[in-house]
Amino acid sequence: GEGLNMRYLGLVAEQSILLHVKECSVIEMLARTLKDILKERIAQRILSYSRLPESYKQLQEKKEIYMKRVSGLLHSGDEGILVPFAYKERMEKLLKGTMHGYILDLIYDFMNLVFGLDSDTNDFWETILFPSAASAFNYGVTKFNKSKINLNTLLFSFIHHYGLIVDFDNTLELGKYDIPFTTQIKGVKEKAKVYGLRNIPYCALAGRYKDYLKMGKSELACKALKIKIITTKLLLNKIDVTAIAEIAEILLEAGITDKAIEEAKKGLHYVHPWNSESMKLHSVIMRGYY
Repeated sequence: GEGLNMRYLGLVAEQSILLHVKECSVIEMLARTLKDILKERIAQRILSYSRLPESYKQLQEKKEIYMKRVSGLLHSGDEGILVPFAYKERMEKLLKGTMHGYILDLIYDFMNLVFGLDSDTNDFWETILFPSAASAFNYGVTKFNKSKINLNTLLFSFIHHYGLIVDFDNTLELGKYDIPFTTQIKGVKEKAKVYGLRNIPYCALAGRYKDYLKMGKSELACKALKIKIITTKLLLNKIDVTAIAEIAEILLEAGITDKAIEEAKKGLHYVHPWNSESMKLHSVIMRGYY
């Protein structure tokens, strides 16, 4: 987008005098951080799933834990367990060993960890979620306060960012039970990703010309600047006169005077003579001739 860069959310939350802006910024920071944490955990799960002996062993261990848990659930009068049989059905699908069930189980565990009630939930918020969000958005970790977070708002923000398909019902209450999610999560929306130049490494490479200059690699710096000129033209439909001037300056410093003057003259074709961007180009030409 062309609006606020999301990495400045911490600054917005810290400096805004409007309470609702602060609250929205904090929710957005936490939702985006949760998305990143879940993506990392799913990646780790997929890697472990590819190692068949380990995956089988983990599934067997999960089955033993599940059997112990379910036997307790079915004989417990705890009102926090709202749909034990539905939970049992979901676990049985998991134990078939399909990748979909494998990942869906992780999502259920993650959502119950985030929005549950037990000590693991509090530990996750204090030792993982808050520090991760503070680091990602340059926001003081002590400024987060779980008791002031609207869990419903956080849930909807997270669902939006991650693309979860959730079937809400009247049994879902956040922060009141150890296992708030039992059968509500149906999957993840399929996304068709369109890749443009903003998504590929060319822009990042173009921005490295200063690093190349510091390393004394003038040729690589010029190549990076030429990539910058091309991407600017394609993305913004404009000529990057500043980049042309930088190339001319680098060539002049390297003693390649004729090429430097040629680049500077080329740059002057795209800028008004009295525009400030033309000053460096004129400077290169004057120094090149004299």
